[in-house]
Amino acid sequence: MNMVTITSRRFMRRLEGPTVAPYVFAIFTLIPPAVWVNIYQDGTATSPAIYVPMLLVAVGTGAFFGHRMGLKAQIKFQENLKAYFEQDERLHSDPPQEEDENSTKN
Repeated sequence: MNMVTITSRRFMRRLEGPTVAPYVFAIFTLIPPAVWVNIYQDGTATSPAIYVPMLLVAVGTGAFFGHRMGLKAQIKFQENLKAYFEQDERLHSDPPQEEDENSTKN
């Protein structure tokens, strides 16, 4: 859950608007262990019938909360980016200062 949440939040930060990326990350996180436990089920205490749904709930909640956190991170990133560009615009829009006539010119 935590891995899907963190990757979703970090990936979505620079995008604009909602995306399906967290759910794609969840699928890519779910498939390898689910396949592995179904192939190599050798009398372990946890059967695939219990393990796979538990894994599905974990990556599903990770994707859900990662999507929500990603949307919040997008808003904060866009606000910070807008403030940076406004500051940069102010710095570059100041008129250049003319040299004083009394200064030495080489």
